[in-house]
Amino acid sequence: MANTQTTVPIFVAAQVLEAAQLNNSAATGVPVFATSVTRDAGFGGAGEKPLAEGQLCYLESTNVVQYYDGAAWATVGPAPAAASGLTFIAKTTLTAATQHNLTNVFSSSYDHYVIRFSDFTSAGSLKIRCGTAGTPDTASNYSSTGVYFDENQRSVTANAFNASSGFLVGNNSSTLMGTFFEISSPFLTVETVYAVTNGSLGGASIIGNLVVGTINTATSYTDLVLLSTGNIAGTISIYGLANS
Repeated sequence: MANTQTTVPIFVAAQVLEAAQLNNSAATGVPVFATSVTRDAGFGGAGEKPLAEGQLCYLESTNVVQYYDGAAWATVGPAPAAASGLTFIAKTTLTAATQHNLTNVFSSSYDHYVIRFSDFTSAGSLKIRCGTAGTPDTASNYSSTGVYFDENQRSVTANAFNASSGFLVGNNSSTLMGTFFEISSPFLTVETVYAVTNGSLGGASIIGNLVVGTINTATSYTDLVLLSTGNIAGTISIYGLANS
């Protein structure tokens, strides 16, 4: 960086002081160091200023101003806020259609994603496929198993699916309420894993769904494809989970 210093010099009597020797300090007002390591090495050595109480510095590595209290370095004010583990990627409002291709939503930035459906309706069974460069993957097997809870009958049913048609998210015509779709490793060249939980309003019943599954090929995907036998409408928001 332009202002970075590696030492804080001290001058002796009769020494010629060149303008260049003051440029960094004069430009910033306080010494600027790349890290705490170069900060510690910049004081107290031969020809360097002794470290004393009240000394200020700026660290580029953490973007904070620090002061020396006579025993240790302390940060002026609060430290920068930690980055959120959940990063917003895209939000799309869908007009009524039987298929929607959401391109370039998966990348090397994240291994895991959370997808949120809001005010979402499907006139048929809603399914999800993955795709690459605008082309849906219709050759791989989307294997999944699901459990469905019927509010009226208090019954529980389990179903298994193994087809190239995609992951099942909502069964038959339904309004998806509180749906979260989690997908792991879509961009990595390993098997993609997913889980979806939702409450769907279909006819007179409210049905709770829990479905998990995998794609049986180690393919790197960039796209998310929504498809149904009837029109789909609503809002979909996509978030990436921090890798560390």
